[in-house]
Amino acid sequence: MAIPRFHAGEPLSAGKLNRLAEAVEALERLRGDGIVTVRAGVVGLNMGVLQERLPQRGGAGFRAKITGNASDGDNKYVYAWSQVRPATSGYAQWETVTGGLSGTTSTNPARNMLEDMNAATGVQGNGVDVANLDTATSTFTIQPIPTNAVVPMQEIIASDGTKTYWFCVPNGVDGSCD
Repeated sequence: MAIPRFHAGEPLSAGKLNRLAEAVEALERLRGDGIVTVRAGVVGLNMGVLQERLPQRGGAGFRAKITGNASDGDNKYVYAWSQVRPATSGYAQWETVTGGLSGTTSTNPARNMLEDMNAATGVQGNGVDVANLDTATSTFTIQPIPTNAVVPMQEIIASDGTKTYWFCVPNGVDGSCD
């Protein structure tokens, strides 16, 4: 939206004043979330906050913490997740991004690209053949990505325009010897 310009001696029109009011209201709506700051006639744009809020398509994406999972077929899962960023350097320093992206196992779930090929039989996305997991001497299964794992996430737009969320992390295998 272009903010109208006023010139000396020009009469004020209702249209120009309304467009000005709409522009100020739009800035005020943005102002509360840290992206835009307005002070003494200066408008500032916080690029750091803006970059966190806008997922990068086809690039590095963003980081997400897995917060839950549900089965979505044989050795496949859908994941609940929240967008995170490092609070400081070092391990265990991830914080949820305020107003960031998130999903549940039923709304905007994340999926693992390496699980895409998983099935009840054969070699799975992590390179393990399930025929070797359940034998006379042992019982092992493909595991979901653990809760609290931080993964690189990408928003990918499907051909029907739907936003989907994907990451690519190998599944673990766990079980016991009989």
